[in-house]
Amino acid sequence: LDLAMVEEFLNSRGKKEIHARTLYKWLFRRNKGGTSTARDNAWTPQDLPEGLSIDLRAALVAEFALTTSKVIERSDSTNGGFKLVVQLQDGHLIETVVIRHEHLSTSNVRHTICVSSQVGCAKGCTFCATGTMGLRADLSAGEIAEQLWHAQLALKE
Repeated sequence: LDLAMVEEFLNSRGKKEIHARTLYKWLFRRNKGGTSTARDNAWTPQDLPEGLSIDLRAALVAEFALTTSKVIERSDSTNGGFKLVVQLQDGHLIETVVIRHEHLSTSNVRHTICVSSQVGCAKGCTFCATGTMGLRADLSAGEIAEQLWHAQLALKE
């Protein structure tokens, strides 16, 4: 769900661009899209914020995919963290890692999400699988943001 494309879509229908920002806040900041249908990249007009008209919600659902990538594998670690293998729209695979941190004195838990910004790596380190494949592509801002989306959904499971 690309912000610029949504803004252009709204402009072409005489709607204000602010609706696109409302949608983004709803999806990412409040993580309201974290439903079982969102995991399948399917959504309905009822899944979208009530502040948008039903016609606009229906048009958005018809025109846009929620995400262009999908999680194809999850590997859990013994400490509560996990790694996601994410398949991009072009078929390339990347990894997103969620690291669990527990504060020793308070037992408060927080998570760090490590996202990929490229497919492959130009360093060429022989001890690293990613390094041996060479640099294949830079990720778009949307592909990077989608990794956060997938990690947030996985943390809810």
